[in-house]
Amino acid sequence: MMDITLKQVSLKIFHEYFTGNKDMDENIKKFSDIKLRNFGQSEECSENVPEITGTLSDNLFAKYADNLKQMIASANTNQNKLTDIINQLFAYTTDPQTNKKVVRVNPDLTEEKLQQVVVDTRALVIKLYLTCEQDFEVGVNIYKAIVAQKTLDTVKAQTITLEKERDNQINYDEFSNKPSTNEVAEDTSLENETSLEDGTSLENETSLEDGTSLEESSTKVVTDVKDIK
Repeated sequence: MMDITLKQVSLKIFHEYFTGNKDMDENIKKFSDIKLRNFGQSEECSENVPEITGTLSDNLFAKYADNLKQMIASANTNQNKLTDIINQLFAYTTDPQTNKKVVRVNPDLTEEKLQQVVVDTRALVIKLYLTCEQDFEVGVNIYKAIVAQKTLDTVKAQTITLEKERDNQINYDEFSNKPSTNEVAEDTSLENETSLEDGTSLENETSLEDGTSLEESSTKVVTDVKDIK
């Protein structure tokens, strides 16, 4: 039976790894009392997250792939160690009556060796669970980073598209409001023309061909008449 102190230590370690909280509730007396984190309820695992694809050339995807390989390698290593422990407990022997191989308790197993096997097995199982949970959490964090990166890339692309559309609209509006060459020419001719109503045209009309105004011409006529008299 597991020592009470050792069990409490193991409970505390498991609780911290599986909940992320170092402070363990006093009501937790056994391993089944530890509440696991529900990653399925996280935002990154919701249905709103689109399918994400990538290649190993992407740094985050490469890290995610390496983490998966590490998890598989660790699981295989620990499984082999558990197999070695089983081999310490049991061994193949040949049944003298049937002459077939059968599995029996290892004849070399002693009480002292059995206690050591118990200690080694407990440590290995704890390591197996904690390593698996730790690797899984690393994978989840990498996945969250991938989702965040893809979301950021999408927002950047949308921002660039909107800025281009804005610039194109501004250029279009400026081009539409710019007067044509003919319109500029007409406006210039209208400004230079003077209507008779405002008196300008009349002023231009009162000049003679030699540039003398009517007033000057009248004065000259009067003078000439006086001279004649």
